[in-house]
Amino acid sequence: MKKSSRSARPWTPAEDDELKKLLESGLKAEMVARKLKRTHSAVRSRKWVHRHPRKKKKSANNRLRDDPDAIAKHLNQVLSRRDGVLVVKAIGQVIRAQGMARFSKRTGMQRSNLYRSFRGEIGPKFETVLDVLSALDLDLTVEPSLRGKLKTKEK
Repeated sequence: MKKSSRSARPWTPAEDDELKKLLESGLKAEMVARKLKRTHSAVRSRKWVHRHPRKKKKSANNRLRDDPDAIAKHLNQVLSRRDGVLVVKAIGQVIRAQGMARFSKRTGMQRSNLYRSFRGEIGPKFETVLDVLSALDLDLTVEPSLRGKLKTKEK
């Protein structure tokens, strides 16, 4: 089959609907291609696209921007590893997901200081961490460690 002038064009919604109808009627891809004035491979490719739609995943940054529960879960997971550098980097990741300029305006902190403090190379002041967590609408709570309970029972 010779190459059609329409073969490189994007599929319109009307062509997609027609493609679905023709394929559901039992026509072979080659006949569908002729009717739609497309190449056989274009029809096969589009058929595959319809059978395997892309699943839209929410990226980590979107979850960390829009969902306070996801932010808390993420930070709690990192905190459980007991590594201060990772905690600082995780807070920085959450801040960047909010949009650094917008977050900077909301907190009154300079963007450059936020970047510097939360990239994991230097430790921010505890007061800064508390201010950032407050701006993220998060509370810092302290609970007895499970490890401490286990040690006292062994004695």
